[in-house]
Amino acid sequence: MIARRLARALLVLVLATGFVAVSAHESAARRISRKQRRAARKAFRAGQQAYRDGKYAEAAKHFEAGYKADPRPRFLINVAQSYRQAGDLEQAKANYQRFLELAPKRSTLRPQVERLVAEIDQLIAEKKRKEEARRKALVTPPPATTPPPGVTPPPAGDPNNPADGDASASSRPVYKRWWFWTAIGAAVAAGVVVGVVAGTQGGSDYVEQGGLGSIRW
Repeated sequence: MIARRLARALLVLVLATGFVAVSAHESAARRISRKQRRAARKAFRAGQQAYRDGKYAEAAKHFEAGYKADPRPRFLINVAQSYRQAGDLEQAKANYQRFLELAPKRSTLRPQVERLVAEIDQLIAEKKRKEEARRKALVTPPPATTPPPGVTPPPAGDPNNPADGDASASSRPVYKRWWFWTAIGAAVAAGVVVGVVAGTQGGSDYVEQGGLGSIRW
C-alpha cells in the first residue's frame, strides 16, 4: 500500500515537472537523429495506449523501445512503473535503479525513487518468504496420527456382525441416505457465499492504476 502511494505521488510529480521539461543536461547529452526521435515518439505513444488498456508488460516493452531510440533517464520511470503494475518487482527495481544511476544528482525525483526502491525491496523479501513457506508446506508430510499409549484401535468392521449397523441401511444407495443431501446442501450454501465474496472483493493482488507522465518532443 505504501509503495502504491509513493509511486502514484512520484508519477504526479513527474507529470508536473519531470516529463514536461527536459533538463539542459539531458538535452546536451542526447544527440539523436530525427528518425530516432520519431521512433521514440511512436514507441512512447504505443506504450501509453497499452498502459491504458491494462497491458502493462506490453507497455514496458514499448517504453523500453522508446528509451533505446531516445535515451532520456526519465523515460525509465515509465518503464519501471509499467513493470511494477505488471507485478514484476525485480524489473521495476532495476529500472528505478537505472534512473538513479543516470539522472542528475540534484533531480527532484531522486528522493522519491530511492524510497520506492526501498519499498520494493521489502515487497520482494515478503514475496520470497511466502514462497518459501509454501514450498515447505508442500514437501513436509503431515504428522502421523497414532493412538495414545494403552488405547487399542477398534477392529475393522465385520459385515456379518449386526453391531456394524442395519444391513438394509448400509445397502441403500448413497444418494438415498439423509447425510448425503445434508452435506450437499452445506456445500451449495458454502459455494454461494464464496461466489459472493469473490465477486465483491478486489483481492489482495489488486493494484491501483497510476498515471504516466508525458514527454515533450
